[in-house]
Amino acid sequence: MSRLEWFWIGMAAASPALATAQQLEVKNRVCQHLAPPSLQSVVNRKTLDRDLRAAFPDSAIGQALVSVIYQPDGTPLTVRALDTSLDSAATARLLGLVAANLKDQSDGRLPGTRLLITLGQPLGLEVEAATYCPPVSTAAPRERLAPITITSTQPTPGRLRAPNLRLIIAADGSVESVELDSSTGLAEMDEEIKRHTKAKTFRPAILDGLAIRVLELEHWR
Repeated sequence: MSRLEWFWIGMAAASPALATAQQLEVKNRVCQHLAPPSLQSVVNRKTLDRDLRAAFPDSAIGQALVSVIYQPDGTPLTVRALDTSLDSAATARLLGLVAANLKDQSDGRLPGTRLLITLGQPLGLEVEAATYCPPVSTAAPRERLAPITITSTQPTPGRLRAPNLRLIIAADGSVESVELDSSTGLAEMDEEIKRHTKAKTFRPAILDGLAIRVLELEHWR
């Protein structure tokens, strides 16, 4: 598991894994508000509540909207403050506590979420919907596979099966890896689909204005 990074958006520090990521202006993209998961699935509620109370006096009042980004395997990668009424030191302290209490996600399908933390009496912890723009392929809509030569001794199936693909798409839009959940029925076709897909480029996925690395599922037609 990679070391979890956190940073305040107003500071110069940033996650090495997102070193090339920038705040992006989203144009001509279909974006959505992700359904927020339960608070219990995002953080260890009891320990985070305890840690926040220990770190901030009862008189401390303020709010921070925190973006949580997950890696494709479901482990937390980055937390950052989208908005905060706290000073830089208090924001950094709060982000460190959030990072220490995050939970892994089970299947890697959730790219990220938001936490709204309210200091004061009572202490408030809420999950909010993050804004997500899925990756978009830059390939031509009717782009075809290259001709293949069948060299295997396996019998040719009467009908090729259309597999589902699991792609890891980097924050720069390149395809890091491709996996097929099942064979088409021809090993050569499987390899050509992988090669073809690996060569594709995408407009990267964007979560709350930041280009991120994601797991994308595709059905091969």
